[in-house]
Amino acid sequence: MNYKKNINRLLLGRLITNLADSLFLMAVTWYFTISFDDATYLGVLNFLLSLSGFMLLFFGPIVDRVKPRKILMGLSLLQIVLVGIVIISTKYDLVIPLYLFVTLSTISSEITYPVESVVIVRSVPDDKIEGVNATFYAAYKVVDLIFNGVGGFKQSDNARVANMFIVFHR
Repeated sequence: MNYKKNINRLLLGRLITNLADSLFLMAVTWYFTISFDDATYLGVLNFLLSLSGFMLLFFGPIVDRVKPRKILMGLSLLQIVLVGIVIISTKYDLVIPLYLFVTLSTISSEITYPVESVVIVRSVPDDKIEGVNATFYAAYKVVDLIFNGVGGFKQSDNARVANMFIVFHR
């Protein structure tokens, strides 16, 4: 029973991370779409975001050797700093720093998933692991779907307003 408190905190952290990641990636995609008149910039961004998932191959041994709580806390702080740098970079349209810091932020977000798996294996009794893993997977997929849907709807709403502004002010 003692493990449930820690697992609930971990699940809450995952939900918050999913929300932040969804909003962040949508905002960055929206920024690149509006700020640069060339689809190549967006293509490079999407390539770098895909590359961050591939980079997980190299972090497995590190995750197994370090205390998971330290990793999760450090990654959360790192993401906050990186998002701040991304916001500053957007003020000056600095493309290369944007690519670098968005990629680093995405990599640090991706690392949290294997770390959470390590925490689950270490914290949950063997007969409960399947249920906890299923809960985390469902939370990840369902919440991600909801947040991305709401964010996409908001983006389309913003696009409609922006298009109306352009049409009426010509």
